Amino acid sequence: MTPDNDLLKSIRRTSEIRIAERKGEFKEKQDEPKEKNKKRKHENFVHFLNTEGYDTDDYDWSKYNIELGNLILEKRNLELILFTVYDRKSPKDSSLPSEEYEKKLKIVKAKILNTEQKLLQLKPEEFKKMLEEKEMNAENDFNKLSDLSLLYSEYFKLTEKESESIQCRDFDGLEQSMNQKEIMLNKIIDKQNSINFNMLRDLPEKSEKKTKANLILSEIHNKMNKIIEKENQNSVELQVRKKEVFDELGKRNAGARAVSKYTVSKFKPYFVDTTS
Repeated sequence: MTPDNDLLKSIRRTSEIRIAERKGEFKEKQDEPKEKNKKRKHENFVHFLNTEGYDTDDYDWSKYNIELGNLILEKRNLELILFTVYDRKSPKDSSLPSEEYEKKLKIVKAKILNTEQKLLQLKPEEFKKMLEEKEMNAENDFNKLSDLSLLYSEYFKLTEKESESIQCRDFDGLEQSMNQKEIMLNKIIDKQNSINFNMLRDLPEKSEKKTKANLILSEIHNKMNKIIEKENQNSVELQVRKKEVFDELGKRNAGARAVSKYTVSKFKPYFVDTTS
């Protein structure tokens, strides 16, 4: 494990090299081809990981480099804000009231401290652990996605049951299936809202889970299309039998409300879009 002070030294050394390069030092490094320079930096980083006992064979450390670089940039930007906006001015020079000026100054300094803490905590083994936890969460979302697909299958069965009730003029069954569909749709929405689709999208493209997740999403969309087609057929059948249906279900408030969405204007079934 890299001690905290070593990590800070490494960050400081990186800043010193950048400053020195701007002054004309390390010119020979600037003349290196970009690909060669990139390869050299990667080899140095892998060497560091190996000497510290980290396994680099089965892990993409570029994510760690990106996160580390983002934090360094964030810290640098905050320091620039502190210097250009606050350190070069006194409260009297600022257009802000004194109390507001001091408040904003404290906020920027607090952000810098927070970023420095993140840098200290961003050790390779901790970063790997964080990604493993994300993968576990993705596993949970993957299982929920399978459950969502099953709920759509159950919903389609209810639309078929509704169609049979219309054909057989089973008004009790029709009212029951409509109420069951409403309950099922609420379950679908709740399940949908519990899934982090961004997590599933962030899975490695060639991974088995990513392939399965895409397959299940495709199945869900196919089921949605089948449901919409069946719902439209049921809507037409209800329009044909509208007077008969309302004469029977009009006596029952719940049934009349349930059937009304099929018989007024154009029927547009509601489903949550999983592609957004």
